[in-house]
Amino acid sequence: MWRRRWAWTGTPVRPALAQDPTQEPSPTPTATPVTGQASYLYDGDGNLARGIVNGVVTFYPGRHYNREVDGANVTVKKFYNLGNTTVAVRTVQGSNDTLNWILGDHAERSGAPPKGA
Repeated sequence: MWRRRWAWTGTPVRPALAQDPTQEPSPTPTATPVTGQASYLYDGDGNLARGIVNGVVTFYPGRHYNREVDGANVTVKKFYNLGNTTVAVRTVQGSNDTLNWILGDHAERSGAPPKGA
């Protein structure tokens, strides 16, 4: 069991942990840089009209609809709003049609859809 002790400076002091002398220290993992390409096209009013990210083309004809084309795969997303709040997203990919409800808490933070939705 690990317990926290406080020094007079108010800084936490971690107790020394016993180490196995035969165990080699593992190297610290380093982040692999992610590379890719992205380009965006906007209409005359400044609204996003098309995005291409790593070869996947997404069209944004309106605020409540987008169409993503990745080779032969086409995904359509429709967003359903009540006022200024998005309450559901319908995703159609091939013959799969899924409706996901978006829930928020009292602080108006949205989260994952509920189980079984």
